[in-house]
Amino acid sequence: MNKKLAIVTMSFKDDFKECGLLCKSIDIFVSDEIIHYIIVNDEDYKLFQAYNYGQHKIRKISEILPKWLIRFPFKIAGHRFHISPFTYPVRGWIIQQICKLGVFEIIDKNIDAVLNLDSESVFMRPFNYDYFVKGENYIMFKLKESEPDPADKEFCIAAKRLLRIDADISSLQQYSYINELVCFERNNLTELLSLIASNNIFGNWKMALCNTYRFSEYYLYGIYVNAILEGKNHFFDDKRIFPHLSIKEYNEKTSFENKVKEIMRDDKVIGLWLQKTLRKKNSQYYLEFDAKKQIIESFWKLNSK
Repeated sequence: MNKKLAIVTMSFKDDFKECGLLCKSIDIFVSDEIIHYIIVNDEDYKLFQAYNYGQHKIRKISEILPKWLIRFPFKIAGHRFHISPFTYPVRGWIIQQICKLGVFEIIDKNIDAVLNLDSESVFMRPFNYDYFVKGENYIMFKLKESEPDPADKEFCIAAKRLLRIDADISSLQQYSYINELVCFERNNLTELLSLIASNNIFGNWKMALCNTYRFSEYYLYGIYVNAILEGKNHFFDDKRIFPHLSIKEYNEKTSFENKVKEIMRDDKVIGLWLQKTLRKKNSQYYLEFDAKKQIIESFWKLNSK
Protein backbone atom coordinates (compact mmCIF):
# COMPACT_ATOMS: atom_id res chain seq x y z
CA MET A 1 0.00 0.00 0.00
CA ASN A 2 1.69 3.19 -1.20
CA LYS A 3 -1.01 5.41 0.27
CA LYS A 4 -1.99 5.08 3.91
CA LEU A 5 -5.73 4.76 4.55
CA ALA A 6 -7.75 4.71 7.75
CA ILE A 7 -11.42 4.08 8.52
CA VAL A 8 -13.18 6.59 10.79
CA THR A 9 -16.39 5.83 12.67
CA MET A 10 -18.43 8.15 14.85
CA SER A 11 -20.32 6.17 17.48
CA PHE A 12 -22.08 6.40 20.83
CA LYS A 13 -23.49 4.14 23.54
CA ASP A 14 -26.78 3.37 21.75
CA ASP A 15 -24.78 1.86 18.87
CA PHE A 16 -22.34 -0.02 21.11
CA LYS A 17 -23.35 -3.51 19.95
CA GLU A 18 -23.54 -2.46 16.30
CA CYS A 19 -20.09 -0.88 16.52
CA GLY A 20 -18.76 -4.14 17.95
CA LEU A 21 -20.17 -6.01 14.95
CA LEU A 22 -18.47 -3.51 12.63
CA CYS A 23 -15.16 -4.01 14.46
CA LYS A 24 -15.46 -7.77 14.14
CA SER A 25 -16.18 -7.48 10.42
CA ILE A 26 -13.09 -5.27 10.00
CA ASP A 27 -11.03 -7.92 11.82
CA ILE A 28 -12.18 -10.44 9.23
CA PHE A 29 -12.25 -8.45 6.00
CA VAL A 30 -9.91 -5.43 6.28
CA SER A 31 -6.11 -5.47 6.21
CA ASP A 32 -4.38 -4.89 9.55
CA GLU A 33 -2.51 -2.01 7.91
CA ILE A 34 -5.72 0.04 7.81
CA ILE A 35 -6.36 1.57 11.24
CA HIS A 36 -9.94 1.96 12.42
CA TYR A 37 -10.55 5.08 14.54
CA ILE A 38 -13.74 5.17 16.62
CA ILE A 39 -14.64 8.65 17.89
CA VAL A 40 -17.09 8.77 20.79
CA ASN A 41 -18.57 11.14 23.36
CA ASP A 42 -16.28 11.58 26.34
CA GLU A 43 -18.76 9.89 28.70
CA ASP A 44 -18.79 6.82 26.41
CA TYR A 45 -15.00 6.53 26.22
CA LYS A 46 -14.70 4.00 29.05
CA LEU A 47 -17.46 1.80 27.60
CA PHE A 48 -15.82 1.71 24.17
CA GLN A 49 -12.48 0.59 25.58
CA ALA A 50 -13.83 -2.90 24.89
CA TYR A 51 -13.03 -2.19 21.22
CA ASN A 52 -9.61 -0.66 21.83
CA TYR A 53 -7.60 -3.55 20.42
CA GLY A 54 -5.70 -4.56 17.29
CA GLN A 55 -6.28 -2.06 14.49
CA HIS A 56 -9.09 -0.28 16.40
CA LYS A 57 -8.34 2.94 18.30
CA ILE A 58 -10.78 4.93 20.45
CA ARG A 59 -10.72 8.74 20.50
CA LYS A 60 -12.81 11.34 22.39
CA ILE A 61 -14.69 14.14 20.66
CA SER A 62 -13.09 16.57 23.13
CA GLU A 63 -9.75 15.93 21.40
CA ILE A 64 -11.16 17.72 18.34
CA LEU A 65 -13.63 20.21 19.77
CA PRO A 66 -12.31 23.63 20.90
CA LYS A 67 -12.01 24.29 24.64
CA TRP A 68 -14.48 27.16 24.46
CA LEU A 69 -17.25 24.78 23.34
CA ILE A 70 -18.90 23.26 26.43
CA ARG A 71 -21.44 20.47 26.47
CA PHE A 72 -24.66 21.53 28.18
CA PRO A 73 -25.37 19.03 31.03
CA PHE A 74 -29.07 18.56 30.24
CA LYS A 75 -31.05 17.67 27.15
CA ILE A 76 -33.22 20.33 25.57
CA ALA A 77 -36.27 19.06 23.66
CA GLY A 78 -34.64 15.63 23.63
CA HIS A 79 -31.36 16.86 22.16
CA ARG A 80 -27.85 17.45 23.47
CA PHE A 81 -26.24 20.82 22.80
CA HIS A 82 -22.81 22.39 23.11
CA ILE A 83 -22.72 26.06 24.06
CA SER A 84 -20.15 28.86 23.93
CA PRO A 85 -19.91 32.66 24.10
CA PHE A 86 -19.15 32.75 20.36
CA THR A 87 -21.80 30.53 18.78
CA TYR A 88 -25.41 29.53 18.75
CA PRO A 89 -26.20 26.35 20.75
CA VAL A 90 -24.71 23.55 18.64
CA ARG A 91 -26.68 20.34 18.06
CA GLY A 92 -25.09 16.90 18.33
CA TRP A 93 -25.51 16.34 14.57
CA ILE A 94 -23.32 19.38 13.86
CA ILE A 95 -20.78 18.26 16.46
CA GLN A 96 -20.42 14.91 14.68
CA GLN A 97 -19.76 16.62 11.38
CA ILE A 98 -17.15 18.94 12.89
CA CYS A 99 -15.39 15.91 14.38
CA LYS A 100 -15.32 14.16 11.00
CA LEU A 101 -13.86 17.24 9.33
CA GLY A 102 -11.28 17.70 12.12
CA VAL A 103 -10.18 14.07 12.25
CA PHE A 104 -6.69 14.67 10.85
CA GLU A 105 -5.91 16.66 14.00
CA ILE A 106 -5.94 13.50 16.13
CA ILE A 107 -4.93 10.57 13.91
CA ASP A 108 -1.49 9.37 12.84
CA LYS A 109 0.39 11.91 10.73
CA ASN A 110 1.29 9.34 8.06
CA ILE A 111 -2.34 8.70 7.09
CA ASP A 112 -3.10 10.19 3.67
CA ALA A 113 -6.88 9.73 3.53
CA VAL A 114 -9.78 8.49 5.64
CA LEU A 115 -12.93 6.56 4.78
CA ASN A 116 -15.91 7.64 6.88
CA LEU A 117 -18.14 4.72 7.84
CA ASP A 118 -21.20 4.69 10.08
CA SER A 119 -21.19 2.45 13.17
CA GLU A 120 -24.39 0.77 11.97
CA SER A 121 -22.46 -0.58 8.99
CA VAL A 122 -20.82 -3.96 8.61
CA PHE A 123 -18.37 -5.45 6.11
CA MET A 124 -19.61 -8.54 4.30
CA ARG A 125 -16.75 -9.08 1.83
CA PRO A 126 -13.01 -8.36 1.76
CA PHE A 127 -11.83 -4.76 1.47
CA ASN A 128 -10.12 -4.27 -1.90
CA TYR A 129 -7.52 -1.51 -1.55
CA ASP A 130 -7.18 -1.13 -5.33
CA TYR A 131 -10.87 -0.23 -5.60
CA PHE A 132 -10.38 2.78 -3.32
CA VAL A 133 -6.94 3.96 -4.44
CA LYS A 134 -5.78 4.28 -8.05
CA GLY A 135 -2.27 5.66 -8.40
CA GLU A 136 -2.20 8.99 -6.56
CA ASN A 137 -5.99 9.35 -6.40
CA TYR A 138 -8.70 8.24 -4.00
CA ILE A 139 -12.28 7.24 -4.57
CA MET A 140 -14.93 9.94 -4.28
CA PHE A 141 -18.65 9.28 -4.41
CA LYS A 142 -20.39 11.59 -6.89
CA LEU A 143 -23.85 10.73 -8.21
CA LYS A 144 -25.58 12.68 -10.96
CA GLU A 145 -29.08 13.49 -9.74
CA SER A 146 -31.82 13.20 -12.35
CA GLU A 147 -34.20 14.77 -9.82
CA PRO A 148 -32.23 16.58 -7.08
CA ASP A 149 -33.57 16.09 -3.57
CA PRO A 150 -35.07 19.42 -2.40
CA ALA A 151 -33.85 18.66 1.13
CA ASP A 152 -30.24 18.82 -0.10
CA LYS A 153 -30.66 22.37 -1.36
CA GLU A 154 -29.84 23.70 2.12
CA PHE A 155 -26.54 21.80 2.05
CA CYS A 156 -25.63 23.48 -1.23
CA ILE A 157 -26.64 26.91 0.06
CA ALA A 158 -24.47 26.42 3.15
CA ALA A 159 -21.50 25.27 1.05
CA LYS A 160 -21.89 28.24 -1.31
CA ARG A 161 -21.86 30.64 1.63
CA LEU A 162 -19.03 29.01 3.60
CA LEU A 163 -16.80 28.64 0.52
CA ARG A 164 -17.97 31.87 -1.15
CA ILE A 165 -18.53 30.11 -4.44
CA ASP A 166 -19.82 32.18 -7.33
CA ALA A 167 -22.08 29.48 -8.72
CA ASP A 168 -25.77 28.92 -9.16
CA ILE A 169 -27.38 26.65 -6.56
CA SER A 170 -28.93 24.50 -9.29
CA SER A 171 -25.47 23.71 -10.69
CA LEU A 172 -24.19 22.71 -7.24
CA GLN A 173 -27.29 20.61 -6.55
CA GLN A 174 -27.00 18.44 -9.64
CA TYR A 175 -24.70 15.98 -7.83
CA SER A 176 -25.08 14.07 -4.57
CA TYR A 177 -22.02 13.38 -2.42
CA ILE A 178 -23.75 11.56 0.42
CA ASN A 179 -22.91 7.89 0.68
CA GLU A 180 -22.28 5.39 3.45
CA LEU A 181 -18.55 5.32 2.78
CA VAL A 182 -17.03 8.72 1.96
CA CYS A 183 -13.35 9.53 1.50
CA PHE A 184 -11.56 12.67 2.77
CA GLU A 185 -8.02 13.28 1.45
CA ARG A 186 -5.72 15.01 3.96
CA ASN A 187 -4.40 17.87 1.79
CA ASN A 188 -7.77 18.66 0.24
CA LEU A 189 -9.49 18.69 3.63
CA THR A 190 -6.77 20.89 5.15
CA GLU A 191 -7.17 23.39 2.30
CA LEU A 192 -10.97 23.28 2.61
CA LEU A 193 -10.88 24.10 6.33
CA SER A 194 -8.33 26.87 5.74
CA LEU A 195 -10.67 28.42 3.18
CA ILE A 196 -13.62 28.29 5.57
CA ALA A 197 -11.44 29.85 8.30
CA SER A 198 -10.29 32.65 5.99
CA ASN A 199 -13.92 33.49 5.26
CA ASN A 200 -14.77 33.68 8.98
CA ILE A 201 -14.41 36.96 10.85
CA PHE A 202 -12.47 35.19 13.63
CA GLY A 203 -10.39 33.07 11.25
CA ASN A 204 -11.75 29.85 12.78
CA TRP A 205 -13.43 27.10 10.73
CA LYS A 206 -14.95 25.40 13.78
CA MET A 207 -16.59 28.64 14.85
CA ALA A 208 -17.91 29.14 11.33
CA LEU A 209 -19.49 25.68 11.28
CA CYS A 210 -20.86 25.97 14.82
CA ASN A 211 -22.72 29.05 13.60
CA THR A 212 -24.12 27.23 10.56
CA TYR A 213 -27.51 25.78 11.43
CA ARG A 214 -27.61 23.14 8.71
CA PHE A 215 -24.85 21.80 6.47
CA SER A 216 -23.46 18.48 5.24
CA GLU A 217 -19.80 17.62 5.71
CA TYR A 218 -20.01 15.42 2.60
CA TYR A 219 -21.57 18.13 0.42
CA LEU A 220 -19.06 20.65 1.77
CA TYR A 221 -16.10 18.45 0.87
CA GLY A 222 -17.63 17.21 -2.38
CA ILE A 223 -18.53 20.66 -3.69
CA TYR A 224 -15.10 21.98 -2.72
CA VAL A 225 -13.28 19.17 -4.56
CA ASN A 226 -15.60 19.20 -7.57
CA ALA A 227 -16.32 22.91 -8.04
CA ILE A 228 -13.07 24.48 -6.82
CA LEU A 229 -10.33 21.83 -7.09
CA GLU A 230 -11.79 20.23 -10.24
CA GLY A 231 -11.42 16.72 -8.79
CA LYS A 232 -7.87 17.07 -7.46
CA ASN A 233 -6.57 13.89 -5.74
CA HIS A 234 -9.75 11.96 -6.51
CA PHE A 235 -11.47 9.81 -9.11
CA PHE A 236 -15.27 9.68 -9.18
CA ASP A 237 -17.50 6.67 -8.56
CA ASP A 238 -21.30 6.44 -8.22
CA LYS A 239 -21.63 2.93 -6.80
CA ARG A 240 -23.21 2.39 -3.38
CA ILE A 241 -21.08 -0.47 -2.08
CA PHE A 242 -22.68 -0.29 1.39
CA PRO A 243 -26.37 -0.23 0.43
CA HIS A 244 -29.02 0.72 2.93
CA LEU A 245 -31.12 -1.90 4.70
CA SER A 246 -33.67 -0.57 7.17
CA ILE A 247 -34.13 -2.94 10.09
CA LYS A 248 -37.53 -1.37 10.70
CA GLU A 249 -38.76 -2.57 7.29
CA TYR A 250 -37.16 -6.03 7.65
CA ASN A 251 -37.90 -6.69 11.30
CA GLU A 252 -38.58 -10.42 11.05
CA LYS A 253 -35.72 -12.90 10.83
CA THR A 254 -36.70 -14.52 7.53
CA SER A 255 -37.43 -11.25 5.73
CA PHE A 256 -34.14 -9.79 6.98
CA GLU A 257 -32.16 -12.82 5.85
CA ASN A 258 -33.83 -12.83 2.43
CA LYS A 259 -33.11 -9.13 1.96
CA VAL A 260 -29.46 -9.65 2.88
CA LYS A 261 -29.21 -12.46 0.33
CA GLU A 262 -30.83 -10.26 -2.31
CA ILE A 263 -28.43 -7.37 -1.73
CA MET A 264 -25.35 -9.58 -1.62
CA ARG A 265 -26.08 -11.03 -5.06
CA ASP A 266 -24.36 -7.91 -6.36
CA ASP A 267 -20.69 -8.88 -6.17
CA LYS A 268 -19.63 -5.21 -6.06
CA VAL A 269 -21.33 -4.78 -2.69
CA ILE A 270 -18.84 -5.24 0.16
CA GLY A 271 -20.98 -4.27 3.12
CA LEU A 272 -24.36 -3.21 4.51
CA TRP A 273 -25.69 -0.17 6.31
CA LEU A 274 -28.17 -1.59 8.85
CA GLN A 275 -29.92 1.66 9.66
CA LYS A 276 -32.03 2.27 12.74
CA THR A 277 -34.39 5.06 11.66
CA LEU A 278 -36.26 7.26 14.16
CA ARG A 279 -34.69 5.30 16.99
CA LYS A 280 -37.09 5.96 19.87
CA LYS A 281 -40.26 5.89 17.80
CA ASN A 282 -39.41 2.71 15.89
CA SER A 283 -37.30 0.74 18.38
CA GLN A 284 -40.14 -1.68 19.12
CA TYR A 285 -40.13 -2.71 15.45
CA TYR A 286 -36.43 -3.48 15.21
CA LEU A 287 -35.15 -6.99 14.66
CA GLU A 288 -33.35 -8.14 17.80
CA PHE A 289 -29.62 -7.57 17.61
CA ASP A 290 -28.67 -11.21 18.31
CA ALA A 291 -30.86 -12.44 15.44
CA LYS A 292 -29.36 -9.86 13.11
CA LYS A 293 -25.85 -10.77 14.25
CA GLN A 294 -26.44 -14.49 13.67
CA ILE A 295 -27.57 -13.91 10.07
CA ILE A 296 -24.65 -11.56 9.33
CA GLU A 297 -22.08 -13.96 10.76
CA SER A 298 -23.44 -16.80 8.66
CA PHE A 299 -22.44 -14.83 5.57
CA TRP A 300 -18.96 -14.13 6.90
CA LYS A 301 -18.11 -17.80 6.71
CA LEU A 302 -18.24 -17.54 2.92
CA ASN A 303 -15.46 -14.93 2.74
CA SER A 304 -12.26 -13.94 4.53
CA LYS A 305 -9.47 -11.43 4.05
